Amino acid sequence: MRKYSVLVVILISLLFSFSTCLIAAETTSNNIQIILDSSASMAEPVNGVVKINAARNAVKDVLDMMPKSFNVSFRLYSHRYTQQQKQKSCTDTEVILPFQKFSEGMKSTIKDKLSQVKPKGLTPIAYTLKQAVKDFEGMSGENTIILVSDGEETCGGNPFAVANNISALDIGVKVYVIGFDVESKQQLQGIAQRSGGRYYDADNAEELSTVLKEAVQEAAKPPQTQASLPFSDDFEGGMSSAWRTEPVGQLILGAEKGELTIKGELVEDRLLKAFVGNSDWTDYVLSVDIRYDPGSYYSSGTSYPWDRDNRVALFVRAQNQNNMVGFFIQPGGKAGFRIKEYGIWGDMESSGSIPEKKSFNVVLSIKGNKYQAMVDDQKVASLEYSKLESGFVGLQVAVDKELKAYFDNFKVTPIKD
Repeated sequence: MRKYSVLVVILISLLFSFSTCLIAAETTSNNIQIILDSSASMAEPVNGVVKINAARNAVKDVLDMMPKSFNVSFRLYSHRYTQQQKQKSCTDTEVILPFQKFSEGMKSTIKDKLSQVKPKGLTPIAYTLKQAVKDFEGMSGENTIILVSDGEETCGGNPFAVANNISALDIGVKVYVIGFDVESKQQLQGIAQRSGGRYYDADNAEELSTVLKEAVQEAAKPPQTQASLPFSDDFEGGMSSAWRTEPVGQLILGAEKGELTIKGELVEDRLLKAFVGNSDWTDYVLSVDIRYDPGSYYSSGTSYPWDRDNRVALFVRAQNQNNMVGFFIQPGGKAGFRIKEYGIWGDMESSGSIPEKKSFNVVLSIKGNKYQAMVDDQKVASLEYSKLESGFVGLQVAVDKELKAYFDNFKVTPIKD
């Protein structure tokens, strides 16, 4: 069976300093790493064109339109060892050009190195992605990897597990997968779905070049217009353009019949988040109505909100994706505050219990170092925390047992002395 070629474009937005995207007056730093597959099958033809040549041309086209403000790096894999040298080939990935400001000289260097590439090895996608993520440590802004590959994993790695881990790290990863002349899309679509991006098809070299350009253009989008206090959204007629949210696979957050919820073909346990506001918001009251799908039959039985974990949370004093305070709510269970520092959530603090109900009004009051949560006019949790003096707000939700949760009447009102 011949090996069908694919092109995987992985857009990784590691928002270590998410606040740079949140203030319109600031310029977002864009960092792109191009990864080229040089496995043995890249020497095979597709539609009369040798695959490595099609990939070279597509990458060259992208370089010709790369914004000069971008920082760019170049990585190869499967270029040093043959398929017969399996152990070495399955860990064969190398950064041959470290991150630096993009320039005409760099473009020429990358093109020269591309011309010297000879397809040799296997296809270690999972291992390469693990190494690629490390390349962005300490880099702020919008971080993008463009990975050009001619096939699925052939080294026994688990790209799904790696993609799930990237998502679980909560580092703002976007994964775009482009299948180039593929018949089987399962693994490629799965990588995109698990890592927060979308899947594309490209049937020829021209389409390949087009979708690569779309990926770079997506990475270069400017920050959205920011909201000011007071802020409110009843989701009638759509979702305010001030919200910042990203799709996870084929799922998105959007307005549906005057409420904010998950839209698309439902996939279990995919966390979707949305943020609004500025990192300099200080003292405020956040109020929102939350409603859950009622109990109904699903593939494995009957479920009610208190039998599910939709992982509903509200975020306050968020400075970036890695530092914030969250209020987590579970119908018929606990509700309380958790602190996220350096990307790690702490245990729930000062939690209270809420009844088995299908809808709630939640009010969070944040003033100085004091946090207070009310659910249906009843105080359920409080917290004193002084490390975050300001920050934007947000929300989180997931599908559980094929059922969703909904948000309405979202309001943020400043507290004035």
